[in-house]
Amino acid sequence: AVVRRFFEVDTRLRPLVFIIEDLERASDDALQLLHSLMVSFREGPLLLIASATPALLSRLPDWAKGVPSHTVLDLAREAGWFSDLVDEVFAPGGLWT
Repeated sequence: AVVRRFFEVDTRLRPLVFIIEDLERASDDALQLLHSLMVSFREGPLLLIASATPALLSRLPDWAKGVPSHTVLDLAREAGWFSDLVDEVFAPGGLWT
């Protein structure tokens, strides 16, 4: 509840960008908290960028399934991943607009 409240209060003041690295190292409880936040958070503009190795999906193959407005980029296969991300987020009608 504390984490959700932080996001609610902060996104009322300004858009929030939240970056998480090495997500595969997170505990199952932390991943569940993050997943529930991603599924249900609608209170304000929030951009979450998370990186993980394939170990995350090996451990939890369905993680992030059912999350609205998300994109998974396999960086090993996508040469233009950064421009794709920028397009997805900032294009008219994109995630940030």
